[in-house]
Amino acid sequence: MLCALFGAVRAEGIRLRLRLFDELERDLASIETSLKLEHADASAVVRGLAGRGCRKELWCAIAQEMAEGSSFAQAWEHNRTILALDPALLAPLDAFAESFGNGDIEIE
Repeated sequence: MLCALFGAVRAEGIRLRLRLFDELERDLASIETSLKLEHADASAVVRGLAGRGCRKELWCAIAQEMAEGSSFAQAWEHNRTILALDPALLAPLDAFAESFGNGDIEIE
């Protein structure tokens, strides 16, 4: 019984992480669409995600910091812990955050 309980807890943790990754994937696809079709800049993209993204809490916090003058990379660094993931799992997103908003729309 203890093994079954442990397995159920582990399975739920994995399910929650998979849902988080699915939501992040949808938000990143939204970023790509905004850049390609709307030619929006980073701050406009983040404001849009704050209103309609899957991870609104994260995007609202980032949008607030960007409105106060932070770059996307700085705002990401301050708010990435909202996702409650291991640093190793955040590494690809950290790399994305370093460059996002630093170039023109064509480069993005």
